[in-house]
Amino acid sequence: MTSSKAPPKPLKTLTNTGVKTAKPAQAKTLVKSVGQALARHRSQTGLTQAKVAGQLGIETETVSRLETGAIAATLSRLEQFAAIYDCPVASFFLEETEDADGLAKTLAGVLKPLDQEERKLLVSFVTEAGRLFRRRKAKSRTG
Repeated sequence: MTSSKAPPKPLKTLTNTGVKTAKPAQAKTLVKSVGQALARHRSQTGLTQAKVAGQLGIETETVSRLETGAIAATLSRLEQFAAIYDCPVASFFLEETEDADGLAKTLAGVLKPLDQEERKLLVSFVTEAGRLFRRRKAKSRTG
């Protein structure tokens, strides 16, 4: 008797009215988006795919395929990436944005793992940088 592999089950998402099955196109988009976030975090930490692969005990090609969205990362694998990149798992699901609210959420994620003194220091740094940018902008308008 031969065993045949069952087709993968579609992703399910919660809604106000219950569980809804995600469309395959939505699932592919999510996998690609998460992959792009993995690549972005790796780049921001200055690590190579080979270095990350070594830390995870997987092939460099697997890291590449995860980052391109060719394969989907499991939740446990995302937890491993988050530990390497020192970020919350949720950050892999947030779209990179340029609007103030999106950037504020990103900054909140950066602040969360820090202790109280580090948070205060970082907020004062960002506040001072904001003041400098506003002054520079005001000078360029007047002069």
